[in-house]
Amino acid sequence: MSRVSDLIDLIQNVNDFYLINPLRNGRSVYIQVDDLCELAMKSWLQVQATTRQERFLRAVLSANLIKKGQREELDHYYNGVIDEATLEARLGITVAQQTNWRTHLTAHQPLENWSANVGNGFKKFQTVIDEVKTAKPDSNPANVPLHDTLDRISDRRANRNKFFHDQNQTGLTVDDESCLYALTDLYGLCGFLFGSDYHKRVEAKAVVRAQVVVIKLKWHGTQTGAVLNHYSDILRLRGTIQLAYTAAAHEFCTLNEDARNFYQRIKQHFDNEIIARYNEVHRIESLKNKTQSHVAKMNILRAEIAMFEEVLKECF
Repeated sequence: MSRVSDLIDLIQNVNDFYLINPLRNGRSVYIQVDDLCELAMKSWLQVQATTRQERFLRAVLSANLIKKGQREELDHYYNGVIDEATLEARLGITVAQQTNWRTHLTAHQPLENWSANVGNGFKKFQTVIDEVKTAKPDSNPANVPLHDTLDRISDRRANRNKFFHDQNQTGLTVDDESCLYALTDLYGLCGFLFGSDYHKRVEAKAVVRAQVVVIKLKWHGTQTGAVLNHYSDILRLRGTIQLAYTAAAHEFCTLNEDARNFYQRIKQHFDNEIIARYNEVHRIESLKNKTQSHVAKMNILRAEIAMFEEVLKECF
């Protein structure tokens, strides 16, 4: 199983824990999300190192600089057992080959295996964040949202540490908005780092896909009450669910009962709301004698359309 699949399984677990009882479990979820963000970054950094090594191997094999049977010598170099000069000697790199060899070597650096270990300890959390930022510099505008997300994750780690290291902060609470923001940043982080591989795997898992949409909607609901009202309407229209005495919350059960259908109902609801508002705008625009109240209503409708379209774009 791939690292991304493993991460998605863990994300499903933390989503479950949140949805079962958001008010009671928020602080624990907040802490779990912090751990998963760290795990995601470390996994990505390790995958990047492996990817560079594989590309380097293909390049030097294609250039006839090494033979397939010499892979073990490369592994010794990656693990820091031998240095570059020893590697060249063991591979039998000739003087005539050195320029080509060192061009490939430089182009694929760093080639050493990535590790979270430093001596007898571990790299600091901020060090891991800084390594990700270095690998994805914000000089590329596409990476600016990732850097913003990493800054928020860094701030949460400082807050989370207060739970464990400051005896005066043991009663510190995490409100629902902060918990939801942490969850959505976790999804965003995985998307930034693992790209289409992450998104495709989420799409392939109906429950996780629906969970992510629900939690994003609930996050938007903390910013805009209208979004939360519409989501509540979707739950209300689903009606009651007959639950066994061991069952958890209505929302959790609704999602897990038929995740694919629930996902489609949510999306269809907002699509329908947008269409209805477009139709009303067109109706008013067709009036020959429009009053100020008509103009005001169209402005409200257009604002709601923009809001719902943003929700669909970010949640689906």
